[in-house]
Amino acid sequence: MAFVALVLHENPQAKILMNDLGLGLLQEWQRFLKSREINNVSFALFDARKMPLKSDLIDIISEIGGFSEIRGSIEAIREVYRVLKPDGTLFSIDGVIDKADLFKLPKKIRMKWYNLNPHSFEGFLDAYKSVGFKVVSHNFLAKTDMSPQEGDLPKEAYKYGVKLHAKVYCTEATK
Repeated sequence: MAFVALVLHENPQAKILMNDLGLGLLQEWQRFLKSREINNVSFALFDARKMPLKSDLIDIISEIGGFSEIRGSIEAIREVYRVLKPDGTLFSIDGVIDKADLFKLPKKIRMKWYNLNPHSFEGFLDAYKSVGFKVVSHNFLAKTDMSPQEGDLPKEAYKYGVKLHAKVYCTEATK
């Protein structure tokens, strides 16, 4: 969603569809954009693993942290690939949780989380390539400390006295 300003700066007439599973977040963005009289943004509430969109429809998809949060992120990555037009672009910013932190957790907990979304620990680069994306760039942005408020895994890790860290990457890939 942070890419909206950049897209509109480059092309003020662009039509944008913002999607999230969090209604509250979408409503906040809707109020914010309306207050700035930005009217070419539509809002949708759907699961990225099953997009109710035609194939080869979208020019650009951006996501920030979405794949890290989705259990079964490979399905969402496949869907992104499906709905992008040929030569369409994915801009992705996602964190990869440090495996050393993961191994500080009890085996049962570690395996549960790893099995839900292995790409959150292995990285998304191979996942992009495996569905057919051509990676244009893949850059390390920062290393961050994750607070317990950032999701169920950091909250559970905190219960075991483990503070999680993530490496954040920005990836541009084309269909």
